[in-house]
Amino acid sequence: FMRMEPCVQAHLLPRMKESDVMGRLWLSPEEAAPVLGMKPAKIRNYMRRGILDLGLAIPPEKTGKTMWEFRIYPAKIEKIIGEKLERPEEGEKQE
Repeated sequence: FMRMEPCVQAHLLPRMKESDVMGRLWLSPEEAAPVLGMKPAKIRNYMRRGILDLGLAIPPEKTGKTMWEFRIYPAKIEKIIGEKLERPEEGEKQE
């Protein structure tokens, strides 16, 4: 297992629209990348190959789509970085 060092201020999730967050229990590789200090393409590559377990890497033949889908669970990121992810509070102004 490779050790990853989170970058400074990495524990802050990117600001997302409330409609994007409501009802969603997972992040995309693009949303998880700044938290982990990695590029989204590397996260997708490692998840596809089973090197990095952050959630689900769903192949196209399972979804009927042409591309892989990725669902990254915040709890798995929290375990790697060793702290809770900060999420916008309800009613807090979104950027």
